[in-house]
Amino acid sequence: MTTANPVREKLAEAKYFLKQMEELKESHQEFKYNLSAFLSAARSVTFVLQKHCKHVEAFEEWYAPVREVMRRDRVLAFFKELRNIALKEGRLPVSQQDDYHIELRKGPDNDTLVYLVEVEEGVRTIRASADVADPNDYIARAVLGRMKELITYHWRFEDLPEQLGPKNDVLRLGAYYVDRLDQVVAEALDRFAKGGRPNMATHQTGTPASCVPLDPSSNVL
Repeated sequence: MTTANPVREKLAEAKYFLKQMEELKESHQEFKYNLSAFLSAARSVTFVLQKHCKHVEAFEEWYAPVREVMRRDRVLAFFKELRNIALKEGRLPVSQQDDYHIELRKGPDNDTLVYLVEVEEGVRTIRASADVADPNDYIARAVLGRMKELITYHWRFEDLPEQLGPKNDVLRLGAYYVDRLDQVVAEALDRFAKGGRPNMATHQTGTPASCVPLDPSSNVL
């Protein structure tokens, strides 16, 4: 039985919660639950990496400049601070915006209701016959029935630094965060882990070796 790599497992956990955020972005509470879990999992990736590779002498020499680059990355620094806020203050400074406006108009024959729906991507129009007794019932059914097709839900950070650019989107910045972690993990395991998975052999000191230098003659990778 092959043992899962704990570093890749933690990274996969972060990716899972990011995917859940995308799928549940219409649900206010569930999105925030998954964001909280994402922040915790993503922040733990480099902790787990260091834990399982720290006994390799060459690892710290490689990791020191990588860590400095990550510290200077404004997006990564922002997410680090966000995770601290979530952990220590119990709040997530984000808000949901659905970016739409609905205006109801009478059609030219006075028997048709026209919905002018303005969304972030442009303007779309829905036309349908109002053939029910109570127009309010019709409005509710028509709008709710087409909402998922027409409306794009966005989550934004409430205090995003201007240096991070005008496109304030939690999912977009979260994907960037994961991509950067993916790059670091891939390079680290390529350099220091046999076959990209833990080697649970034990050093003479008795320390578990889940991350050991690659044998140059090995063709496992």
